[in-house]
Amino acid sequence: MSSVNTGTTGVTTRYWDCCKASCAWPGKAQVTNPVKTCSSDGVTAVDSNAQSGCDGGNAYMCNNQQPWSVNTTLAYGYAAANIAGQSEATWCCACYALHFTSGSVIGKQLVVQVTNTGGDLGNNHFDLQMPGGGVVTKNTPAISHTVIKNGQGAVYEWQSDTITVRLTGAQTQGLFTLTEDVMKPTFKLGLHLHRKHAETFHIIEGDVEFRLGTETHVAQAGTTIHVPSNTPHAVQVINGKQARMIMLYSPAGFENFLKEMKTFTDEQFADEIFMKAFNDKYDNIQLE
Repeated sequence: MSSVNTGTTGVTTRYWDCCKASCAWPGKAQVTNPVKTCSSDGVTAVDSNAQSGCDGGNAYMCNNQQPWSVNTTLAYGYAAANIAGQSEATWCCACYALHFTSGSVIGKQLVVQVTNTGGDLGNNHFDLQMPGGGVVTKNTPAISHTVIKNGQGAVYEWQSDTITVRLTGAQTQGLFTLTEDVMKPTFKLGLHLHRKHAETFHIIEGDVEFRLGTETHVAQAGTTIHVPSNTPHAVQVINGKQARMIMLYSPAGFENFLKEMKTFTDEQFADEIFMKAFNDKYDNIQLE
């Protein structure tokens, strides 16, 4: 953990863009590896020498470089920074504990790893990486609008449901994946949680039971349920009829989970150790 001199005050803002971080270039600091960069899907790793997508290359910010909470007073995340008396060689990949002294987060702590350098930031300024936080002054690649018509999108058929991917991370700048799920009366998803992802469900048809922590809710057509990260939840179709829902998975990446799982053999599905490693890889923490 690095120090910015005990008692030093600073400023925090927030941003989220698709540019390759400054600390992702080799040689910026004496570290084992520079900050990881990804392709436009926000998940697939690319070479550390690849040019930034903001400059015509194929290297972008990775979807998982965003904050996650440990409890109500402590969270971890990433930031761009400009620290008085230091340089990129000092702050790149270093970690800092930020103690908030004002606003709705007063008394809380955020531990950040510095992954970027803010050329427009003042001294002791941390620009926190948060989805929806805005872009930096440098122009980012233009993201065109997307129209997905009926029948379009990758389709994944499973034993008890069929999932159609409506929007991918490449189409949403890594912010979210949008899917439509048609579930048979036998559909049941056991208790699990996501440490770094949130899910929002909108029921279109049928009756779906959601177990959220210690509460149980029956969602019918028109109901929307948001499940934050670190929230244990289970989903089950009830009343013996088909159900259909839209799911928004944030940040993006669920499409990669589906694509990889589609390649599995029956033997792999039956291998508990293999499946646990796979689920952990995609932030699916199974609780039962």
